[in-house]
Amino acid sequence: MHDLRDYKTLTARQITTAIGQLNHSTEPKIMTHLGLRARQPQPLGNGRSRAKALKLLRRVKKAHKAGRIPFELTVTGCRIDRGSHQADRYYYDRTLLAQGWQQYDTEEEAWYFGIWIHTEKLETFTYAEGDTSHVIAPNVEAFRTELARLYQYHPQAPAFISIDPEAGIVTHHFEAKPEV
Repeated sequence: MHDLRDYKTLTARQITTAIGQLNHSTEPKIMTHLGLRARQPQPLGNGRSRAKALKLLRRVKKAHKAGRIPFELTVTGCRIDRGSHQADRYYYDRTLLAQGWQQYDTEEEAWYFGIWIHTEKLETFTYAEGDTSHVIAPNVEAFRTELARLYQYHPQAPAFISIDPEAGIVTHHFEAKPEV
């Protein structure tokens, strides 16, 4: 696979192949990179390099507008939209919970990580250290498979733990997992 950031060394055919390999998640990063290269001031970039970056940026925009850049899919066939936001996890707690999402407590639960599930919309949302992954399932079966993968990869944390010191018993209490 060719990287469009190396556009100076790629042939025309390799550039066409690289544009065909873009997906919905990688396209904004490449467009940002090419836009910066096209506007780079004179001491750092020559005119030919800037013109080539601008031409390539136009080709990527045209492919996006024509719908030739597909969505990124998970192994279960669900669409995944990746992003990067400067909000913290508690921003998503406030906004997503107000919209009917359920929080899924994991062992990794912290201010920099969180998972939310919306069973009616068949969607999951993950926030990890500023990066977001929004998974949208096309049908119930794909959503169930995606939830099974999620539950396997992120074990559920107990909602609370009760300790009976006299009997020496520690009991872990779990909330019900969101299911469809």
